Amino acid sequence: MKGIKLGPEEMKFITLFEGVTQTKVRDCVMGEDGELTFVVNQAELGKCLGRGGGNLKRFAKIIGRPIHVVGYSEDFQEFVKNLFYPAEVTRILRSDDGKTVTVEVRFGSKGLALGEGKKRLARAKRLLARFHGVREVMVRTSHL
Repeated sequence: MKGIKLGPEEMKFITLFEGVTQTKVRDCVMGEDGELTFVVNQAELGKCLGRGGGNLKRFAKIIGRPIHVVGYSEDFQEFVKNLFYPAEVTRILRSDDGKTVTVEVRFGSKGLALGEGKKRLARAKRLLARFHGVREVMVRTSHL
């Protein structure tokens, strides 16, 4: 987690999360509403979720907060798709300086990509800034 700073509260949640899921956490961010987002290696996502999402349900019950898990990939395009899942991303455009990303989604799924109250977009912006130095993320509908 080069360059990522975590506070004592995030560290506490990471330790507990790793104990419940038996997976290694790459990052943890807390949303304004108290929602926790954990970033785990994509290969460990199934193990993290557990059968029928049991690990996540158990963890959410323990801490009494909503949680979200994102699979991390070294491949930038794959990581962006994971951030906007379940919306179907059709194309990802990155500016020459790498600071701006435009995510195109299938027609009819822009609302899903943004999330309720634009929470999914805010989460993507925050994590792309932390991992890749991205400053701006825009979502638009694909014209395919």
